Amino acid sequence: MTRRVAAAGTLAAVALLGACASPDTEPPPAPVMPAHWRVVEDVTFGEAERVRVSSRLGGRVAALRNTTYDVGGRRLKLNTIVADMPADAGQIESTFREHKSGEWFARRGRVLWEFVGDEEMLDEVRAGRARLPRD
Repeated sequence: MTRRVAAAGTLAAVALLGACASPDTEPPPAPVMPAHWRVVEDVTFGEAERVRVSSRLGGRVAALRNTTYDVGGRRLKLNTIVADMPADAGQIESTFREHKSGEWFARRGRVLWEFVGDEEMLDEVRAGRARLPRD
């Protein structure tokens, strides 16, 4: 009898966790970039950091990844942002447009990618943008 109660309790807990977990809290993996780009660091962020970034970008961030690459001895970062809702993605895109050239970011639905690096790396950014998922 105890085993059944414990098993039932475990199943209920698993079901509850499954219902509460959102696949959007994990950002998609970093896109495959040109062969000479070497990943130095790949970090996903928790709720506290997502709230801070949401406040700065003006739209709610559901998932966030920062991938740092070594590109010919220079650092180039790629932020992968999953917005909570399409309207949030639109607001984040508007914030990007206010602060940087459209070549430094891209949006596909609720996912946005932001490149961060020196202006001299624009050709590399263009090569990276060409590797982003199309849909």
